[in-house]
Amino acid sequence: MAVDQSSEPDVPIPARNFELTRRVLAVVLFLSVVVPVGCVVSYGYFDYQRRISDAGDIVDRLTRVAQEHALKIVDMNHEIETRIVELLDADDDGEVRRHEGRVHGRPSTIAADYPQLAAISVFGTHGDLLASSRFFPVPPVSIAGREDFRETLASAPAPYFSRPLSGKVMQSDVFTTNMARVGSDGVLLGIVSIALKRQHFSEFYADLTNANPALLVGLYRQDGTILARLPDVGTVSNLAPNTPFTIALGQAVKIGRLNMVSNVDGVERILSFRRVGRYPLYVASGYSTAAIREQWRKHLVVVAMFMLVPCIALWSLIVFSHRPLRAQEAAWNHWKGEWVRRASAEASSRQLRRIGALGNLVARVAHDFNNLLMVVAAKYGTRNAQELYER
Repeated sequence: MAVDQSSEPDVPIPARNFELTRRVLAVVLFLSVVVPVGCVVSYGYFDYQRRISDAGDIVDRLTRVAQEHALKIVDMNHEIETRIVELLDADDDGEVRRHEGRVHGRPSTIAADYPQLAAISVFGTHGDLLASSRFFPVPPVSIAGREDFRETLASAPAPYFSRPLSGKVMQSDVFTTNMARVGSDGVLLGIVSIALKRQHFSEFYADLTNANPALLVGLYRQDGTILARLPDVGTVSNLAPNTPFTIALGQAVKIGRLNMVSNVDGVERILSFRRVGRYPLYVASGYSTAAIREQWRKHLVVVAMFMLVPCIALWSLIVFSHRPLRAQEAAWNHWKGEWVRRASAEASSRQLRRIGALGNLVARVAHDFNNLLMVVAAKYGTRNAQELYER
């Protein structure tokens, strides 16, 4: 409201800066947006890094447990095979067949004590099944054309781990650990083979991970062949040869951790791996980075919601405070105008009283002066008084 500055009162008008109040509210609104958002972003960044670190620790622990489990089994297999080789001594195929009952009894007793063992078998020089822990007498079966038989003879005396296969005898999903029998003259007498149930490893890995679909645990040969894995890989039996994991296996790295996208299912994971003792086997555990991000995102949304509730209340308070602020400013300007007019009227009234008092003073002085003239006139006469007056 415009006010005539010429009529401003002497008394100062009380100060009230509504523009400053608006700026303060704008600053508070800006800070109430920037500070919570900054806090949420900072918390989200550090929480994500913490989750990545925790995931690395989880897969390291899973890998150590899976390594101990696999090492215990393959060490036990090696001990069993060694004892059976010693039991058979230098017997040829004919001798083993003649003593099949005795040979069958020892492996069947051993296999009954260990649920992971599918069968313990003795094969002859040409791959014929001579004795088995599961059958007596044994059926006419030969594995001469099988990859694990040839490779076991070629790698003697070192143990050999086969690819996953369905046993000819039991028609079960297994992989085998094989040890060649070598005579005192260096002649190959056949092999002792222990078939391990792949399901046993899958069930152990399911218990280990609590069936969490974001976690992976697997047992691999050094060449990248998948022996057991959770989640199941279906028909895929080999890892791609050019992945960081298979490259590390080829270089016989004992322990490692890396980030990679699996060629089996296309999932990006934090992967931890360890070699199983001195054997050409590796165990690996992985945590899906997509699952980590999803868990992080859900947690961050909850945190943001809890932080958003008081922020929305503050923003609403600031926004709605503008309307009463405008009403207060209009009322203030109206009151200011009225106050100025009243103060101006009071100042004018005081001026008029001062002028009236001055007029009364002048009138009294003139009256007194006129009385003096009258006295002079009476004393000197009218003419002289007139002359004196003219002077």
